[in-house]
Amino acid sequence: MIADARAGVTRLRDGRALAYAEWGPVEGRPLLHFDGVPDGRFSWGGGSACREHGVRLIAVDRPGIGGSDPKPGRSLADWAVDVGGLADELDLDRFTVSGWSAGGAYALACAHGLQPRIDAVALVSGVGRLDLSGFVEQMSTAAAWKLAARAPSAMTLAYSALSRLARRSPGAARKVLLSGIPQADRAVIDARMWESASCPPMSRRREPAGGA
Repeated sequence: MIADARAGVTRLRDGRALAYAEWGPVEGRPLLHFDGVPDGRFSWGGGSACREHGVRLIAVDRPGIGGSDPKPGRSLADWAVDVGGLADELDLDRFTVSGWSAGGAYALACAHGLQPRIDAVALVSGVGRLDLSGFVEQMSTAAAWKLAARAPSAMTLAYSALSRLARRSPGAARKVLLSGIPQADRAVIDARMWESASCPPMSRRREPAGGA
């Protein structure tokens, strides 16, 4: 996935770096994808599928994740401005956006803030409203979300420890990450894909875990 990616970094108007990786033909239909937490631009890829279907897949690191600079105090709506700047840099007039898990909200932010330029929006297992009473408690990651809200610095330490483990022993980190996933889901997750995808982006997370 990383080997066949075309990685790049653009500078936004405020000077921040915004990192991305892309697969598929440059002349293909542009699809900007936003990953969940704690994944980054190299998490999934899709070179052969993109080539087969003529899709130019562009995965973007949100502020403070992977190669993108943090933006303290950012709002969800700010993401549309960042993506618009990247699209301008890549000479994309119109494009589709997709978001997986926590990335779904960012896809919707683009649908709202960049409406004239958006051809379609795809949400894959999007996270719901975390501010609604009782919603977080239904999630398998409820403890992590609560810790991030109440003690961001403690969540940062937890992520840092997991990042170090991912660098030293990807297999051990995988076991920790999969511990809260139902057995039915574990059965369809390929170990090699997980070790090469989820662990590297996590090891490069740079923003306190209070953001997503």
